[in-house]
Formats: sequence, C-alpha cells, structure tokens
Amino acid sequence: MRVLIFEYFSAGGTTGRDKEESLLHEGFSMLNAVLSDFACIPGLEILTVLDSRLQPLVTSAPYAGQVHALVTDKDSGGPVELQPCPQEDGGTHLDEEKWRGAFAEALEQCAGALVIAPETGGLLARLTAQVERRGKILLGSSAEAVATAGDKAQTLQLCREAGLLTPHSEVFSSPLPSGLTSRLINRFPVPAVVKPLDGAGSQGITVVRDPHRWESALKRVAATSNHPSFLVQEYVAGDPVSVSCLVVPPYAEGPGAGSQPGAGTVLPLTLNRQIISGDNLDFIGVVAPYSHRQAQVALDIARRACELIPGLAGYVGVDLVLSSIGPVVMEINPRVTVAYVALREVVNVNLARYILDACLKHRLPPLPQIAGQFTYRVSAGKNIT
Repeated sequence: MRVLIFEYFSAGGTTGRDKEESLLHEGFSMLNAVLSDFACIPGLEILTVLDSRLQPLVTSAPYAGQVHALVTDKDSGGPVELQPCPQEDGGTHLDEEKWRGAFAEALEQCAGALVIAPETGGLLARLTAQVERRGKILLGSSAEAVATAGDKAQTLQLCREAGLLTPHSEVFSSPLPSGLTSRLINRFPVPAVVKPLDGAGSQGITVVRDPHRWESALKRVAATSNHPSFLVQEYVAGDPVSVSCLVVPPYAEGPGAGSQPGAGTVLPLTLNRQIISGDNLDFIGVVAPYSHRQAQVALDIARRACELIPGLAGYVGVDLVLSSIGPVVMEINPRVTVAYVALREVVNVNLARYILDACLKHRLPPLPQIAGQFTYRVSAGKNIT
C-alpha cells in the first residue's frame, strides 16, 4: 500500500509572513517523526514531497530506503517523476509554486494520505478535500471537520455551548471600524490577546499589555492573515498545555474513512506542556508528558471537545490553559502537531500504527505505556541546518 505523507512547509510551502523559519523547523520535525514511524510498518511504501533544502536530511535518515520523494526547487523544472531518496541526484526538481502539482501527482499514485498543513486560509481543509475527491483513504480528519476546527471562533462556541470553559472572545472584521481601539479598551481590560481567526503556529498573535499597543496589535494581525475577521480574547493566565488525542471515526464502508459523519471515539494520550515565550506567544517547544494536578480533568475536557466536531479522526491536538478555575479550551488542531515529536519518544507503541488502525480498522487501541519525559525545542534545530 502506498501512502503519501505530506507536510506543507517541508514541501516548499510558505506563508510569506512572520515566523517562517520557525514554521519550517516545526514542519520538518513533524514530517521526520511521522516518516520514521510509518517507515517501520511492513507493507507500506511511503511517498512525500520535499523542499530541496531538506533532501539531504531525508537522504541520510535511517528510513531513507523506505521513502520516495518529489523535490521542489524554484531554480529548475522537469516532469514529475518519483525517485527514491537515497539517490544523490534523486527526486524531481519543480518550481516552488508547483508544490500543489507535486502533491496532486503523488496523491494520484497513492492509496491514502496523511496531510499536515496550517489551517490558515483554509489550506488544510482544501488539501484534505482533494484527498476526499480523489477517493483516497484519509489518515486524518475530514475536510468539513478541519474547516470547523480551523475556525477558532466556531470551535470556542461549540465548546462553550457544551459547558466547557473558554476565554471571553469577540470576532471583529476588516476593514477596521472607526473607534475600534476605544471600544476594545472599554471591553477588554489588558492584558488581552489579538489573534487570527484561522491562524497556526502562533502567527500574528499579540498579547496587549498596554492600552497604547492596541493599534499595533491590530495592524499585526491584519498583516499576518488574509482572513477578513480576527479574534480578540481575554488573556487567560496559567500553564499553556496541549492534549494529544487519537480519534477513531465511526465505521463506514469505502475509502475516505475520515470523511464519515458523527462523533468518533476519543482516546486522550498525554498532557503536554507547551513552552511559550514573549508577548507574541512564540512557540519554543513542548514537553511530553506533563504532570499537573489538573491533568486528568484536562484529558477529559480534551476528549469532550473532540467529540463536539463530527469527522475528526486520527491524531488530533487540543490546546488548553490550566488556569486557577480549571482547564480552559483555546483551540483544536485537527492534524498531527509538534507534540507528536516528543510523544513518540516516551510511548511503547508506534503512533503511526495507531493512526492506521484508527482510520482503516476503526479500532480503539489500548492506552500506551509512557516511560520518562521528552522535551523538544524548536530552537535546537537538530533536524535543519
């Protein structure tokens, strides 16, 4: 069985906005981890799409013999042809803007796909929908579920209606109405948070600690996202964490298991501590697992949050803040997250096998045993030079 493992930034995708280098580090770290795990499963042939800068890293990886790649490069072109990574000159060099063509060509030659991409601008939902339209097996959440989770305001509303704690939030639209700054000063005591409605990787987020910084925060979010709306939230003090979940979709016949309606069975795996820095909430890294007195409550809340969005499947991350009044849901990430990189180091199972069993066999696996603790730091840059 051929499976496409696609990670947007590793394939040459860009946002053209801030934190680009950090997102490339995070993206390739996820791709490298997922490729390592899927390559260990007998009977699978793995395809991926790579930015030419990353090709040497994959070529020298232990899994190189099990992975084939298309290589995107803005300086040359050529027909799309799959090549094994171990070849020094292997891979097809494509113009950077043609990564979509490389994705489509690789997808056409695969039975299924796992897609990792930012929700920004509906990108992850569109790529997922492409997998569904081609009738391929989806090793993740449906396009509809991705679109719902990718809208932070909609996700928070669903959680709030279900009785889960969420930050007080309001949606505002561009162009900015006159007098907005004055309204925000009155309605949101500082500190407060401004963020894109569909952002990823902490792009465009600003913690406003001084009323005089509202204007610069609004300009920053407008420059980060093309979405016509953005979110303003109360600042929730506490420990930023995530919960790694495995979601088994409802059983249905045919390909595209992740596209089936209904709430899946959710298995919370671990509570993870997010290492965050500065007023832009820069993501520095993640620690898995994280011991906290609210851990069990957070795991249960993450499970309940995932059950609110039909079509979630495979690996899903839920971001929360462990506050003085309990875990507060911040967002749901309907895809593999950076926490996967740390989680795989402490569990006694192959997480890729868990994803396959969840999406193909609709089987809830046992809770893995966890030994030790692992810290992944984006700044370490051990995967990218």
